[in-house]
Amino acid sequence: MPRSVHLDALLFHSGALPNLGIGPYTRADIRVEVPLSQRVTLSVGGQNLLDPVHAEFAGVGAIVTPTLVPRSARVQLAWRY
Repeated sequence: MPRSVHLDALLFHSGALPNLGIGPYTRADIRVEVPLSQRVTLSVGGQNLLDPVHAEFAGVGAIVTPTLVPRSARVQLAWRY
């Protein structure tokens, strides 16, 4: 892989939260960034690549609710001036 290409890979694991009805899950994310010129870069990334959807928890104060997190992808074109 050329030096100018950036690769980020992340792996997360969470144990079960039985009181919230959430099972254990492992999540993998990846992002690749390629410079197109000195000021323009293109990046492509994906999140939650191992499962189509998994449950996580979200909350404010004492209110905690399960949230379904889907697999997702993104493409970004950045121009720095």
